[in-house]
Amino acid sequence: MHSNKDLRNSQGKFTQKFCCLFHISWDRLYSVSETPFEQKWAALSKFLNEWYEKPDLNSLRIILCAYIAHLELTDPPIYLFVNGAPGSGKTEIAIRAIEWLKHVHSISELSSNSFLSGFGEKSGILDNLKGGHGVLTFPDFNNTILTQDPIMRMQLVGQLRRIYDGKFDKKVGNKAKVLTWKGKVSCIAAVTPNIEEFWALTRDLGERWLTVQWTSPDADDYIALRKYATKSRSQIANKPFIHAEYKKHILGLFTEIGEGATPNLEIIDSLALIVEISRVNVIREYERGKYVVVGKGQQQSLSRVAQNLAAIIKGSTALRNSDKIEDIDIRLAMKLALDSIPHKRMNLIKHLVNYYPTPLTSGDLLKLSKVSKASYVRTLADIRALDIVKPENKQHSQQIALTLEELTEGENVEVKGKEELIVLKPSFYKLLEEANVIKFIEENY
Repeated sequence: MHSNKDLRNSQGKFTQKFCCLFHISWDRLYSVSETPFEQKWAALSKFLNEWYEKPDLNSLRIILCAYIAHLELTDPPIYLFVNGAPGSGKTEIAIRAIEWLKHVHSISELSSNSFLSGFGEKSGILDNLKGGHGVLTFPDFNNTILTQDPIMRMQLVGQLRRIYDGKFDKKVGNKAKVLTWKGKVSCIAAVTPNIEEFWALTRDLGERWLTVQWTSPDADDYIALRKYATKSRSQIANKPFIHAEYKKHILGLFTEIGEGATPNLEIIDSLALIVEISRVNVIREYERGKYVVVGKGQQQSLSRVAQNLAAIIKGSTALRNSDKIEDIDIRLAMKLALDSIPHKRMNLIKHLVNYYPTPLTSGDLLKLSKVSKASYVRTLADIRALDIVKPENKQHSQQIALTLEELTEGENVEVKGKEELIVLKPSFYKLLEEANVIKFIEENY
C-alpha cells in the first residue's frame, strides 16, 4: 500500500526522521535564533541524551510548561497523566524534573483521609500547602490509586475532582464542624498504558485530566531495547552525579522565566473539540455471550481542555522568556491535545488521516495498526460509535458484522470476499484541518 500523500510528505518525513535520528526537540529546528533559553535547553538535551536512550524531550517540555502554568494562580489547575511503558524513563526524567521545584509535593500513598484529616492540625496534604496551592506528583499513580478497592478508588477520584474545582469539604468523625479547603492544586502523575481500561468509566463524571504519551521503543524493536539496556547499565555507578547534574540543568531553566504571552487563537478551540469528540466513553452491555456497543457517554464542555491548552502555550512562552507565540509553543499544545485522545483510537485515526480520502479495508487498517485483532475490533467499534469514521458506501454496511467476526476468530484467519471500507468522516477531517494538525499527525504519529 502507498499513501497518496507520500510525495507531499517527503519533506515532513525527513524532518521527523532527522529529529528521531539525532533525538532533538522541535524547537531546535524551528527556532530562528539561539536565545539564552535555547542554549540552556540544548545543554540539557545533550546531557539527557548522554545518559538516557532517546529521552522524550518534547513531553518533558510540556510537563515543565504545566508547572509554570500552575503558578498563574488565577488560571485553572492542570491535571496531567504522563503515560509510558514501565522503565521508559517517565518517572526518572519527567517526574523527577519538577520535584526539585518549589511548591511540588510527591505522593506515594493515599487513603480517603489523606487530603484532609481530622487527626490533628496540618495532618492532611492540603493543610500543608504553602499559600493554599501546590503541584502534587504521583510517581506511580497506578499503584497509588488504581490498585485500591473499587469503593476507595472512586472516593479518591471524586476527591481529586473536587480539589480540581478549588474547594474541598470533608466531614470527619471526631470534628463537630466540616473541614474545608480552598486553593489551587495541579497534579502530574506517571501512569502505564493500562490506565485507559480503568479511567474510561470516570469520564462521564467530568474529565479533568489530559495526557502526555511518553515515547519508548516498540516491544519488537530489539535493537532499540538493547540500547536502552546499555544506557541503563551505564547509570548504575553514576546515579548521584546524574541526579545532581540534572537538577542543575532544570533549576537553570527557571532562572529567567517571563510572564508569557496570552494566546487568543481559534486553533485552541478546534483542538479542544477534537479531544472531547475522540475520548467520549463508549458504553457496552453484555448480550448473548459478548459485549456490544449500546451507546456513548456525554461529550464534555470544551472549556477545561481549551483553558489548559492555552495555559500550556502561555507557559511555553514564559519558559522561553518571550512575549511572542512561536511555532514550538503551538506544536506542544497540538501534541498534548492529540496525546489526550485514547492511544488505541489515535492509532487508527492517524492511519486514516495519512490515507484520506482513500478508504482502507478492515484488513489493511488492522495490519497498519499492529495490534491484536480483538483490540482492533473493539477500537474500530469505538471510533465508529463516536461518528469519527463511516463505511465508504451503503453496499458494504451489511458486510461489517461478518468481516469483524472473521477477524476475531483466530490469528491465522484470512478475510475473504468483500471487506468493510473505512474512511474518516469528512466533517472530522475538516476539523483536523481547522486545527492545522494534519501535517503534525503525519510527521509525529
